Amino acid sequence: MTRECASPAPGPGAPLSGSVLAEAAVVFVVVLSIHAAVWDRYSWCAVALAVQAFYVQYKWDRLLQQASAVFQFRMSANSGLLPASVVMPLLGLVMKERCQAAGNPYFERFGIVVAATGMAVALFSSVLALGITRPVPTNTCVISGLAGGVIMYIMKHSLSVGEVIEVLEVLLIFVYLNMILLYLLPRCFTPGEALLVLGGLSFMLNQLIKRSLTVVESQGDPLDFFLLVVVVGMVLMGIFFSTLFVFMDSGTWASSIFFHLMTCVLGLGVVLPWLHRLIRRNPLLWLFQFLFQTETRVYLLAYWSLLATLACLVVLYQNAKRSSSESKKHQAPTIARKYFHFIVVATYIPGIILDRPLLYVAATICLAVFIFLEYVRYFRIKPLGHTLRSLLSLFLDERDSGPLILTHIYLLLGKENWEHRG
Repeated sequence: MTRECASPAPGPGAPLSGSVLAEAAVVFVVVLSIHAAVWDRYSWCAVALAVQAFYVQYKWDRLLQQASAVFQFRMSANSGLLPASVVMPLLGLVMKERCQAAGNPYFERFGIVVAATGMAVALFSSVLALGITRPVPTNTCVISGLAGGVIMYIMKHSLSVGEVIEVLEVLLIFVYLNMILLYLLPRCFTPGEALLVLGGLSFMLNQLIKRSLTVVESQGDPLDFFLLVVVVGMVLMGIFFSTLFVFMDSGTWASSIFFHLMTCVLGLGVVLPWLHRLIRRNPLLWLFQFLFQTETRVYLLAYWSLLATLACLVVLYQNAKRSSSESKKHQAPTIARKYFHFIVVATYIPGIILDRPLLYVAATICLAVFIFLEYVRYFRIKPLGHTLRSLLSLFLDERDSGPLILTHIYLLLGKENWEHRG
């Protein structure tokens, strides 16, 4: 067996081995603690996946340091492959255990499919890293092969044919989204972030397609589909406009008119009918009735509108300070970022206490607005595109080194998922 070449000396931006080992230790503690109560065959899959991801993460880190990755990933942090690899499988296994204890066989099987899907996309990311590493890391390939063999053997005896096909469908969507979004959005993701975001998006898209093609007579709960349809719809809208503006100048007034018209067409002609098919009622009428159902909700909406106005004033004030500053590289101080943290806390605490469903729906609407404004900024859509670029550049750091600003979207999406589960 050949010996792998030693990693090059870490440069200034290379992750410290101590921090990587500490991160790995935390991940392994979480994995083992989750399976401590009930150790079964799926536990071996989770441990095998974590072990191979630990070794492959070093290969991704080296590729990022050498700028040898296939796509342009964000290089300001380590790859984050290990924690990202275990998130989706652990969510699925926890769902399986809870549903098994509650006597719900349907969602127990669904949890197994979620876990198997997470393992499949994680193994694909590992294979991608090993395939482009030169010289070929023989030892790591053997470890990944053994881990993949264990996972496939156990899942072969755990999944039905239909479930295997479902996992392969998600994997196929994941591969295509990797090729499309990572090409269109260079330096926006680390490999771990790409695995989490695109893996989750692929699974949601596959579930929505399946449920949309299945004729269901009963009404679905709008809260179960609202976030999924909004996120998938906005991503598909972004892919459409990214392809379109390759052939058009997005900075003209004609493009601006076309952008807003097509947004209305896609929203009213695709997203709303899609949601209507899933919930079997008028989405706009349901949303209006939901938002203004009680006086408490009206007061909360007014309070949140006030906080949103306050956040806009903070942005304008900081930009006014930049205009008066002599430094051309003036950046917002840390205390200015804390204002937004305070606003987020002030937003979520009343919603959690008084009306969680309203908080979830309002956050989903806010997420759609954030993504839409990011499209306007990225494509320089008149009249707000250049203004948004100027206003938000003050708050950028190394985490937003790519063409898109995604940190606030990640934060809001993560809180939405937590809130919906709560």
